[in-house]
Amino acid sequence: MKRPFLGLIGVITYHLAVQLVWAEVWPEEMKNHWIAAAHVAEQLQNAGDPEAEATWQRAIDGIIAELPAGSGSVALRLSRFAYSLHDAGLDAEAYPLASRAASMAETDGDRFAIAVTQSRVGAILAGKREYARAEPLLRRSLAILEKVKGPDALDTAVAENNLAALYSDTGRPAEAEIQQRLALPIYKKYAGPKSQNYVAALANLYVILASEKRHEEGAPYLAEAMSIAEKNFPNTAVMARVESCEASLEFNRGHLKEAASTLAKAIDLQERTLGPNHPELATSLVCYARVLRALHNTAESKRAEARAQTILANARTFR
Repeated sequence: MKRPFLGLIGVITYHLAVQLVWAEVWPEEMKNHWIAAAHVAEQLQNAGDPEAEATWQRAIDGIIAELPAGSGSVALRLSRFAYSLHDAGLDAEAYPLASRAASMAETDGDRFAIAVTQSRVGAILAGKREYARAEPLLRRSLAILEKVKGPDALDTAVAENNLAALYSDTGRPAEAEIQQRLALPIYKKYAGPKSQNYVAALANLYVILASEKRHEEGAPYLAEAMSIAEKNFPNTAVMARVESCEASLEFNRGHLKEAASTLAKAIDLQERTLGPNHPELATSLVCYARVLRALHNTAESKRAEARAQTILANARTFR
């Protein structure tokens, strides 16, 4: 009997929608500076050295001083930089910066900044699978944005998308579906029907429906996502995400070889666009291992599983 195709809920990520509203390019040396400082603090923390706290506080102050000029408060700019680290799969390094940004926004009292920074902290925590800590932040962010921006604003849709992802990741598909369906038409209207963000939202809705064995109900959303991605984003991470979802549909239809081939393409694209150690790649490798097991390719399945576990084990825990 064919085993269910599990694990694709983890394919849902939280960064694409936020980038839509707060896109910014950060100098590579700035990122490297912070990562190096964070690792020093992590080593001190692991050694039980009380200097660890002061070290990373000084490092954060240094990053704040390096923030490029731009619109918005320091809290929002720091939060955007933290999110660029999250986008690169560096959630452990992103969290201290995002947390400081949220504290700064609370001090300033700007409700929009509070909502945005809270949402980013929540999304980073969710990326670290710390869902119990993430949920109240994401719920608060959405509640604020519904009042400050209104229920039909793009910022509100971003918050709905993030909350939908958390609900889906924590096994609450009914709640996830409500939030994702609210976000989807707003993305289509404001981001555009050919945007990466709309594609990601379509794929997310498919994943939510698939988690309830409603694959065929979700198939039209996935088909729309695939059509847009193939024409506009053929060599991007969002295309890899859609391919992973397509593999889920193929697996559910009993097309095991096709599912394996599609996942192999997605994995190759993720390696090229996200890098060899991104958590999203690990998720796809786990799915690939399950498909290979169903095809009785035990040796290759074990290799894929081992690589996924190596990626996850190497994720740092600096907080």
